[in-house]
Amino acid sequence: METKRQIRAAYLKKRASWPIDSRKRAGKMIEKVLFSSPVFCQTEELYCYISYGEEVSTKGILKQALKEGKKVAVPKVSGPGKMEFYYIDSMEDVKPGFKGILEPKGRGRLAEGEAGLILVPGLACDKNGYRIGYGGGFYDAYLKAHPKLLSIGLFYSIQLIDTVPVQEQDMPVQRIMTEKGNLLCSQSCQTIR
Repeated sequence: METKRQIRAAYLKKRASWPIDSRKRAGKMIEKVLFSSPVFCQTEELYCYISYGEEVSTKGILKQALKEGKKVAVPKVSGPGKMEFYYIDSMEDVKPGFKGILEPKGRGRLAEGEAGLILVPGLACDKNGYRIGYGGGFYDAYLKAHPKLLSIGLFYSIQLIDTVPVQEQDMPVQRIMTEKGNLLCSQSCQTIR
């Protein structure tokens, strides 16, 4: 089995080499899948990464959630391997932060992570919901500390992998959304119609 480092390097290349038009088209389809899902429609609180580089774009998702009046929280790195989510009222409330990634300005209202939907990025994900991120462990730690949040990994279908090497600290997402649909994760994923 490949190591996480090998998978991370391979999937960084794979995602970056995918044509921009294909990525944009797939991203719009992922938005459509998310917006039509009951979990998005019914949630009052959305915890969402702000996309960076070739990640599945969340700019349209954030805009739609704010437009619908949902409470929206975005992450801010607070130390090595630690991040917190803070509420924002608009995209004017963010600025470049850790590694140039947009994050909330200052110390706004801290989101407690007691209820809602959290959208999680990554480089690769298996059908059990185990994902490979960038190696910082930020989302694994946050998901472990906030088990009441419903977690959905946003991935392009080219990022799905048979098996991810799992370590004790790894936390799976409960669902995966790609441009091809919505998968419910457990011992095996099932397509949700």
